[in-house]
Amino acid sequence: MKKNNQKKVKEESATDFFDFIKDLLARRPEFDTKKLADKGCWPISKSHYHHFSIKKRNGSYRQLVTVDYRLKEFQSNLRRYFEKYFTISKHAHGFVSTSTSQVGATDLEKEFLSELNRPKGVVTNALAHTGKKVVISIDLKDFFPSITFPRVLGMLRKSPYDLSNKQAAVIASLVCLPKDMDEDRGLPQGAPTSPIISNLICNKLDYQLGRFAKKYDLKYTRYADDLTLSTNNLKRITPKKIIDEVTRHVERNGFQINDAKTKVMYQNSRQMVTGILVNDGLNLHKKHVDALRATLHNLENKYDSVERAINEFWTLKDKQPFDAFVPLGYYNSGIRGRYISSSKKGIKRPMPITKQEMHKIYALHLLGRILWYGQVVTTAVQSPYDLYKRPHISPKQYSRIKNYEEMLASFYRVSIKFKWPVEHIILRLSNRFKHLQSLVAMQPNLLVEPIVLNDAEQKLKVDVLKLRKKEDYLEFFRTSPESLKRAIWSISSSPSNHSLEDIKQYVNHGWPVPEIQREVFKQLDTGTLSNLFHKSYESGGHSVNELLEEIVKVVKTRLRYLSPVVRRKILSVHKELLAIFRLEGNDVRIDLEKKVKSHESALQAIRDLKAAVRLYEDDTENFYNKIVLPAVKESGMSNFVKIDNNDMEVRLITDIAAWKNALIKVLDSVKEHMESSERVRKASEQFPFTLKFREANPETEEPMALELYRTNAEIGFKKIPDLETNKSHGLVKKRLTGGDLSLAVKEFLPIGDIYVLGKFERKGECIKDISINLTDFSFVKCKSVKHSKYGQLMFSLVEKES
Repeated sequence: MKKNNQKKVKEESATDFFDFIKDLLARRPEFDTKKLADKGCWPISKSHYHHFSIKKRNGSYRQLVTVDYRLKEFQSNLRRYFEKYFTISKHAHGFVSTSTSQVGATDLEKEFLSELNRPKGVVTNALAHTGKKVVISIDLKDFFPSITFPRVLGMLRKSPYDLSNKQAAVIASLVCLPKDMDEDRGLPQGAPTSPIISNLICNKLDYQLGRFAKKYDLKYTRYADDLTLSTNNLKRITPKKIIDEVTRHVERNGFQINDAKTKVMYQNSRQMVTGILVNDGLNLHKKHVDALRATLHNLENKYDSVERAINEFWTLKDKQPFDAFVPLGYYNSGIRGRYISSSKKGIKRPMPITKQEMHKIYALHLLGRILWYGQVVTTAVQSPYDLYKRPHISPKQYSRIKNYEEMLASFYRVSIKFKWPVEHIILRLSNRFKHLQSLVAMQPNLLVEPIVLNDAEQKLKVDVLKLRKKEDYLEFFRTSPESLKRAIWSISSSPSNHSLEDIKQYVNHGWPVPEIQREVFKQLDTGTLSNLFHKSYESGGHSVNELLEEIVKVVKTRLRYLSPVVRRKILSVHKELLAIFRLEGNDVRIDLEKKVKSHESALQAIRDLKAAVRLYEDDTENFYNKIVLPAVKESGMSNFVKIDNNDMEVRLITDIAAWKNALIKVLDSVKEHMESSERVRKASEQFPFTLKFREANPETEEPMALELYRTNAEIGFKKIPDLETNKSHGLVKKRLTGGDLSLAVKEFLPIGDIYVLGKFERKGECIKDISINLTDFSFVKCKSVKHSKYGQLMFSLVEKES
């Protein structure tokens, strides 16, 4: 909760800064340096930076800084502002966000760009120079240090920034090093603003070199301080003339060429652009690929433990990041540790990690290298590609992509061997690529994901992509399924104020639907999935193949409508059973009461699912002991809430976490707002609140509910709902609650709705006998709110009716 609040404050801070700076440009006021001083950000001195260095591959050191958190916040806001409102050159490929590359584009152009263009980076920078007769790489010397305070100041005073002298001086001071740290006041390497400022400074250079390249039929790109030019037309201009002309433009723009790093690479030699081979398509250096393949081969066929793989890595000479496990350190005692940031900026220290954490870090490191190779070799191929359509892929590209897929398949087998929790990533990739399916021996009939959408669900996904204006998504909401409306309402501030991002999130990933979740629970209780919870009378136990088929049959089309907890538990069971099936074959069986080492993870996943959904008719694992009593204790309401545990020993398959977490939040809210007379209670006096369970009644069609009664019915809620008092029912115009009750509504969404009932009063105004559904904003005027021997009904957590 605290993290969410911090994130919200940061977002609001950024928004306020955009508005402030926009007004600044419109009205041209001066920056208030006094306010900056109050924030500890003026004047800028070396105390705002911590200097440190890292060793480069060539043995020299790169000088970096970390920024004081107060100044860093100002710099981050400035970075977002410059990215939002100013254009970066099309030739720049380094430090370019998607939003920056689309400044000035229309909505249609942005949609087109997002569909067709990759995010800019080292891959797109290299892609422009594939298959050229000559590639020339030129490095700018001391790139960030040479972009000094006077240069930034001059840029900000000119169009399109048009700042006054003082405004430009203040911003330049915020983004450049102070004089007591750098005599020339260059850009700090490590500050959030340095990349975007350097790109803006280089706009003129990029424009000039772009015109020069066009004149002589060259390709030109820049990745930070790396300039690359290439051509197939050597008749028009020689490499020497290209270098001379580039040098002239570079020096006119205040930079210097690093002659030692200038390279002219012809077609018959290795052509490298930002670490990627570009001779014939894109590829990585052979030693990178060979090392990666060797590591996978050894893990699959040679090593019997991950520790052995890591330990053997440390015996190698000339260790490189592509070889194996880098983010690792050791204490003097030999205990392995992971490097993390220390309290002193720019310095790292090792921290002990568990064996499981170490395996996960190693697995993700290895997978990252494989996926990076895949990103490089598939960049120029239509995605999703299909290797069975070889005519559309060149022979060399085919070989590289085949290499990539074989690496993925090998990694998948290794992840199964060592029980790494990452093999699902390969499964998701294989769902897109048929060729990879055969490599990992896919059985699509046993897979829960990807979820296949029906026509109505697919139409929703298509329609939501077209939403642009508020009027569009209000109309979309109006025609949406009732269950989707309910989910969106549960997180909206009013019945007609919906977030487009929330709508997209639910449509793309699903939303909790109580009726559908109960269908799954019914199958777990008495249907085909009940075998997961019951011993088999067949020799050897249940057939794993049959369990998987039943899970897929029941869950696949319903998965996106389950609560996050239930979805996670079921997917865990499916994943573990699938691992057993793939390792031990079609005939493998699992005995729920027999300990087999290779089955332990699957048995634990089944136990976890059972603990998350199953309540018994006994004295321990019932509604009272697993939901109500823990919620009352965790909310600190044991001295204020009496629990009537009659009828709470009910056999039930339900979402235990949803009930418990929602009740905790309701009680948190009650605790915060209860009257002072309710906080002080003598031992002989009645509890101010009572919780009572209500079983479902098929005759009266009353659903199951958990009810909270207030002893003193004269006490009302200290808020007035915004509703039309002359109507007997309708919608509350604005959410009545915030904080805990809003969270309670969200937690309870997979089960049902939360109602608040009784009297609402404030400043002499009073509305009595109202029932408000906090989930969907609906209200009903009652003849009288329900009473019992415990007082008047205050809150009711009600299971959603079918």
